[in-house]
Amino acid sequence: DYLNTNYVLNKGTASGEGKFKDINEDASNVWREQNPAQIDIHFGTDTWSGSVYVRGFVTGNVFTVEVGSYDGSGFTAAGSQTFTSTTTGFHHYTLSITPSSEFSISSGDYLALRVYNVNDPSNYIIRVRYGQTSGVDCTYVNSPSTDPGYPVPELDTFILLGIGLLTLAGYARLWRRRK
Repeated sequence: DYLNTNYVLNKGTASGEGKFKDINEDASNVWREQNPAQIDIHFGTDTWSGSVYVRGFVTGNVFTVEVGSYDGSGFTAAGSQTFTSTTTGFHHYTLSITPSSEFSISSGDYLALRVYNVNDPSNYIIRVRYGQTSGVDCTYVNSPSTDPGYPVPELDTFILLGIGLLTLAGYARLWRRRK
């Protein structure tokens, strides 16, 4: 999933121009799936991989990338990885997050990725590059191969849809007979 301009994770290649999101010291930004989970989804302790591209980082700056759940107002981390810069400038970091225990995304909540700029009180802003265009590397995350899929519609939804369609077909047939 690529990070996108409206703070949504997009599967496959995201549109964009390799834009940047500034994150002030002791602040964070959350990117979430486009749709909430339709049922509770359970993830194991397998590794989430990806890349993080950051600009404006100076030697000694620290930031954390976390995977977890977002309920629309609050983020709950399931696993994280912390990075410390050894040089100044633009940096590419390889992401490898292994949650310490299994975690769930509750129905109505979102799978999410949070980038947290730990640099309090050093006043450094980090710029996370997101979006994806030809020739521009941007921040992205890959779920583990054991990913149960997201979101997953409930079987009841398909049953109710089928009953609704059959009812509509019955009304249409009845209406045609009366004419």
